Amino acid sequence: MYHQHETEFDPSAGDEMAREGSVGAALDAQLPRVDADISADDKGQGPAEQPRGDGNAASTGKIPRVSSLGSSPTPHVAHGVQEAAEQRDHMREPVHTTASDVAAPADVCWPGSKPPTVDPYEPRPRKSRRKAAVAGAVVAALVLAVAGVAAFAHFNPAPVSVTVNGIAVSVAPNVTAQQLEDAAVAAGMEAPVHGNHLAIDGSVIEEGGGEPYSVTVNGQAAPDGSLQLQEGAQVAFQNGADTTEDFTTEELPAPPGVERTGTGAIHAYIAGTPGKMNRKTGAESGVQVDEMTEEPVDGQLKCYNADTGGDKVIALTFDDGPWANPDTTRQILDILEQNDAKATFFTVGNCIQNAPDQVKRAFDAGHEILTHSRDHAKGDGNGVDLTRMKPEDQIAEITEGYDAIEAVTGQVPATVIRAPGGNFDGDILKTLEPYVTFEIGWNIDTMDWSRPGTDEVEKQLMKAGSGDIVLMHDGGGDRSETVEALAECLPKLKEQGYRFVTIDELLAYNNPEDM
Repeated sequence: MYHQHETEFDPSAGDEMAREGSVGAALDAQLPRVDADISADDKGQGPAEQPRGDGNAASTGKIPRVSSLGSSPTPHVAHGVQEAAEQRDHMREPVHTTASDVAAPADVCWPGSKPPTVDPYEPRPRKSRRKAAVAGAVVAALVLAVAGVAAFAHFNPAPVSVTVNGIAVSVAPNVTAQQLEDAAVAAGMEAPVHGNHLAIDGSVIEEGGGEPYSVTVNGQAAPDGSLQLQEGAQVAFQNGADTTEDFTTEELPAPPGVERTGTGAIHAYIAGTPGKMNRKTGAESGVQVDEMTEEPVDGQLKCYNADTGGDKVIALTFDDGPWANPDTTRQILDILEQNDAKATFFTVGNCIQNAPDQVKRAFDAGHEILTHSRDHAKGDGNGVDLTRMKPEDQIAEITEGYDAIEAVTGQVPATVIRAPGGNFDGDILKTLEPYVTFEIGWNIDTMDWSRPGTDEVEKQLMKAGSGDIVLMHDGGGDRSETVEALAECLPKLKEQGYRFVTIDELLAYNNPEDM
């Protein structure tokens, strides 16, 4: 005996499964299952009992469960159920259906009824999995190719032409500033550099330690990273600015300079007017720089000849003494005394110790004792030229000459000197200004130092006139020609009305500022 069962057909369930794309799952859920429990007495038994209701499945919303087929099942129903059962596990491909497709029409599966227009249980032809795989691979390859082209275009954009410091360069638009610099340098641009860190005098403390160089694109500061250049962009690399160390400032007086002016045997210092300046001292370098805030008025070394106003006076001067062997200085002092003449002795400091008594005699007799330097400017091997010496040595030559005189006379000498060889110009004027008021030259050079003969010395001596300064020597060697010429000429000059004065007396005739 077989049994006929009924099961609910839920159209919404079929629709839900259809939305998930699985017809097979819908069939599993909705297809009537065949009762297999057939008893031994089923043989020859008649058709299954009729379904409840009016015999119309649509009127109850149920599809009759069909019993296992007996000896005379309805051919159409038997065929449909059996085929659906065989194919349901093989139908897994998505089929787009609706609830109306799944719901069975009222006359489905009954004898004499028409076949359904759409049979949800009809097996669908299976697609080729190989073809699907090939198609998928082709699509994937196309996607990858498109993506690769896009990526290449992004990372390898077409080059653009730009101008860098006046030089045309072709580069990728997404270059960095460093890459653009390298390309421009390769094209002939001078590589930009960072500024230097400087001391206050402009010397370099650290090369490249100043401001970094800058880059602008079309006048705007370049961004970090990619420059994103446009065709025709104007790019400028500018060297970095220098920086300067910190410093302290001290306000000081600005000493005036010294300018030599005029001509003549007397060289008088005329003081200038100090200015004001700021002295800057570098915090790192220690370098000092003076900046003028108020300009000084330079002084002068004014050169002129004495204007005696018609007085017949001559200044006799003797260099390089005292001289003791032979005792030239003593002989000259004797002649001066005999002619009631005064003279000026420009002594060498180192020689004073050899004949201090002669210096003291001259001083006591009213002659003027002045300095001709400490050792005739021989201290640094340059000889007879103070201007070649270091500033500190120039000062020492004069100040030590003063000291040697004071040590013998007990009196500070006047700050009047005669430079060895008469060399007195250039920087020495400024160096010695605090130590000297006058530097004395000559109008008559007897050339006695060269021993030209007594007659030649006399000839030069007799040329002297009012206000003249005569140069002779009492030291430095054999000065016998000088002694003889002096003894011969002084009486003659006296007869002409001349008298003989010291330098100090001659200077008193004029105010240097008026000359």
